[in-house]
Amino acid sequence: MQRRGTKKSIPASPQSLPRHHPIGRRRGVVPSRGGSRMSSSIKTVIQFLIVFLFVSSITVIYKKVSPNTPQNTTTVENGSGTYTNTKMDSKTEYKPAVTKAAPVVSEISKPEPINPVTDESVNVKRRRTTAEANAYMNSQPNQGIEGEQQLKLKLQKLYNLQQKSNTEDSSPIVTRWLGADLPHWLPISSTPQNDIKQWKEKVEALKDEFRAKDKELYPELHGLKRTKRLSEEEHPFDPMDLNENGDEHSDQGSVKSYTSPAPPGTHPIIVPTFGSHRSDVDAIFALAEGYDLKIYILFIESLRKTGFTGDLVLSVSALDQLKPGVEDYLKNYQAQDGEVGLNVVAYTVSWTCYEGDGVTVATGAKEGIRKCELVHMYGNEDDALPVKDSREPRPVATARFELYWAWSLHYAKHSWIMLIDSRDTYFQLNPFDTLEREEDDNRNDGLLYFFEENAKASNIGQSSFNSNWIKNAYGEKALASMAEKAIICSGSTMGEKVAIESYLRAVVQQFDDTKCKLKGCDQGFHNYLYYSGGLNNVEGIRKLQVFPQGEGIINNLGVLRTKPLKEWDLLDDKMNVLNWDESISPVAHQFDRDTDLNNHLKAIRKEWEKEFKEDKGDDGASTGSEIKMSYPYPSLDETIKPIIKPTFGSHRPHVDAVFALAEGYELKIYVLFIESLRRTGFTGDIVLSVSSLDQLKQGVEDYLRSFSTAEGEEGINIVAYTVSWTCFEGDEQTVAKGANEGQRKCKLNGMYADSEGNIVDDPYDARPVATARYELYWAWSLHYGSNNWIMLIDSRDAYFQTNPFADLQRDDESKTEGLLYFFEENGEASNIGASSFNSRWLKSAYGMEKVQPFFEKTIICSGSTMGEQMAIESYLRGMVAQFANTKCKMKGCDQGFHNYLYYSGGLKNVRGIEKVVVFEQGKGIINNLGVLRTIPLKQRGILDENMQVLNYDKTISPVAHQWDRDSDLNAHLKKVRTDFVSKYYAAKQR
Repeated sequence: MQRRGTKKSIPASPQSLPRHHPIGRRRGVVPSRGGSRMSSSIKTVIQFLIVFLFVSSITVIYKKVSPNTPQNTTTVENGSGTYTNTKMDSKTEYKPAVTKAAPVVSEISKPEPINPVTDESVNVKRRRTTAEANAYMNSQPNQGIEGEQQLKLKLQKLYNLQQKSNTEDSSPIVTRWLGADLPHWLPISSTPQNDIKQWKEKVEALKDEFRAKDKELYPELHGLKRTKRLSEEEHPFDPMDLNENGDEHSDQGSVKSYTSPAPPGTHPIIVPTFGSHRSDVDAIFALAEGYDLKIYILFIESLRKTGFTGDLVLSVSALDQLKPGVEDYLKNYQAQDGEVGLNVVAYTVSWTCYEGDGVTVATGAKEGIRKCELVHMYGNEDDALPVKDSREPRPVATARFELYWAWSLHYAKHSWIMLIDSRDTYFQLNPFDTLEREEDDNRNDGLLYFFEENAKASNIGQSSFNSNWIKNAYGEKALASMAEKAIICSGSTMGEKVAIESYLRAVVQQFDDTKCKLKGCDQGFHNYLYYSGGLNNVEGIRKLQVFPQGEGIINNLGVLRTKPLKEWDLLDDKMNVLNWDESISPVAHQFDRDTDLNNHLKAIRKEWEKEFKEDKGDDGASTGSEIKMSYPYPSLDETIKPIIKPTFGSHRPHVDAVFALAEGYELKIYVLFIESLRRTGFTGDIVLSVSSLDQLKQGVEDYLRSFSTAEGEEGINIVAYTVSWTCFEGDEQTVAKGANEGQRKCKLNGMYADSEGNIVDDPYDARPVATARYELYWAWSLHYGSNNWIMLIDSRDAYFQTNPFADLQRDDESKTEGLLYFFEENGEASNIGASSFNSRWLKSAYGMEKVQPFFEKTIICSGSTMGEQMAIESYLRGMVAQFANTKCKMKGCDQGFHNYLYYSGGLKNVRGIEKVVVFEQGKGIINNLGVLRTIPLKQRGILDENMQVLNYDKTISPVAHQWDRDSDLNAHLKKVRTDFVSKYYAAKQR
């Protein structure tokens, strides 16, 4: 295989050259004459003269061939030689490339008559009609023949000169003369008809031979194996190189790559005006210049409400040109590296735009119509000093792909990136939730997703816009080859960073090659890249998948405007945009084409804008408050509500509550937990998830039912849920009986229903019951008032000593945010990194890179949490969202979620949470004793003679959690438990 920059010697024997070639040779070489006595400097001078003479001679010949016709020459270097196409048209369709091959030929034979105008192996961009050809030939008699003869003489002179210089250089070239649309190879009007017939037959016979030869010499032009990688001097493929069907591309061949958009010797130097990239998160890129606040609000608020916590990177107007309220709104979404939350990164890109004359500087891009240059986009690699934009002015919509490329460099290889239009996009579900995630961080290729518009409603050929963009960029033949193909929208693309970065290089290269300056040509580039095979075997792209309209993450609605979306059955009664399978489309793009949907979203937009202005002041100026994020509704749709009801007992909305998972236990476990709490004077609700009634252990149901207190009555009250689970064996397919102490993965049954009362399936994968309990807790929390406190606690190893709710802060019911209390384990005895369990749970959920900074942090126990109702409800949403985002199915991952939410900042700036207070072990309401097992509690001074667990200030801990880790306390409480059970049965017999 010949690599770039190497030279391949080919024998110069006349027998080795095909005589059917018009000049008599496809290649010519100079045979080696042995060692040269000439100095290297003289050889260099001679080689330069040879190249100069050749270029000069070819220029003269071109002018002779058609002296009165402007000519545009395209040269594409391919593996073993060079194609040169010369057009009669004055319009340039493809940028000339520079070839460095030196022309050398050893023998020139008389050409055979061929007709490359009809020869498919020659890349002629425009076929001349017979009338045009005859008119040209009659007005320019023998010009082609004369030009051909002069080319022969020039090549022979160059060959002789090279022989005389005794140069050892041997540079293979292709000597096929293509001329000005090749009219000199057509028979002139005076040619006898019989000769023309014979000539045409000869041409047909030669076509197959040419094609076979060219497949050997130029395999990439026929969808075969490419022999070398692309470089800056090459265009990746000839613009007319469309496969027969336009979209059936070969997967064979070496990997190719597109060149960096940065000019040689430079690199991107643009930096955000505010916000900063977080390399390990997913990201959305959008151009969002010149819009009113309402456009940003619909786009960003709809995204935020899906639970997306990645980066949103925007190109916006200069700060002094931003519309009222926009800057303040965008700056409210700032998350630091390692924190969880939506994070806006804003670039105020500097443009120099021009009026239609291309000379007069204008203000603004005029909605993308004007052509603009990027200012200070790149800087020198040595000193980073800005360099002038090397590209011609182009529409901002075209230049955005260059910005996107620079932004993509900030992200990890397998972070997912979405490129989307901001003005007409509305998010309904988190578009990143269901994506395939690469497990090998070092893998150098990734997935790329394209999204079609509706192929039945329109196609490229039927769309005057799309046709015009492709025709202007690539010519009529390219358009004809893909006219029947579905339109692929360039305003909606997704991919892993490594694939997106390669794709963006390719799009920028299309402008460099075509110089298409129409607004919208970026969509022409996008479609051409796919249908021409320009993204096949490209470095960084493992697989390119194209989703038909209504079958993917992004639903492009534009061409469906011919009738309402409701008539297409793509808009339901709740105004959700649907895919064809009736599932909710995560992203609705081009929503404004439908009247009903557009009016609905305008109303939502006004409501959200009103909320923002109320939070920030009537004028949108900051009042010192922050715009808060919310985690998504656990059912993933606020119209789908939890419907589970207690098996016995009922919630009392105006009391405090304790929530616990308590399935599969014997009576003694319940008795110690409940009786110890009752004896503290607690009179609120104890809400439990228990086994189904037929599986409850002996005496449990009767015991639990004995604590039933109605609304308005004072006393402890048990609310019991016999939750229905479907659990699976390790293969997650075979249904099993029971959760196997939390080891099995399970799905919740009958948890949700839609507004019409239809039961909705569990929206999540099977997961451990210990993880799913947070979803139950969230549903239970909705039954309580904002002024009530809720405790989430493990039931098996918790023991109450005093009323944990006695001294809590109480506020009026009108408050909208509450306190949230977390409780640490002992930080001196262990930390996250020192605990194999805790470190594994975090790594399994988030990966080492994200969690390693937390390894020195103290473990926070997920089995002991308290808070006011609105804070607990928001926290529980966050916990459910962590499973939705990470899919961590290991038993114990809930503690990983709990710690990550706190240490990453995922509970900052969250609606409903006023403040998170973290109590050190032994200094709060709940005393977590687990990691203290190495030394008896008595020796630590936190277990007194009366067997009461103490805080470090010697006060009694209201709640002793993980009491069974200490042998003395464990033995004592077992005796207490036995006593409680005995007293219960004695009282029952009376």
